[in-house]
Amino acid sequence: MTTTVLKLEKQDSGKYLVFYENGVKMGEFIREIDGYYVYFPEDDKTGYFTSYILRGLADKLDDLNRDWDNQIKEYFDSQRRIPPDDL
Repeated sequence: MTTTVLKLEKQDSGKYLVFYENGVKMGEFIREIDGYYVYFPEDDKTGYFTSYILRGLADKLDDLNRDWDNQIKEYFDSQRRIPPDDL
């Protein structure tokens, strides 16, 4: 895990505003139709993202998506498996 300090602010709509440790809004985490959160950077920002910041964003997304991902995996693990020879 990284030590990037990103702050999330949950909105009533279910999306999260993403702020860097200095208080600058970087973008939003929004839940897509498949149930997973994705990152949308701010349109008016210019510049670059370091690997340190990208890892922080990825870690936060992984945290937000963990429960949903586990539910999806449990569902597919519970389905009857057809042996490859029977396909």
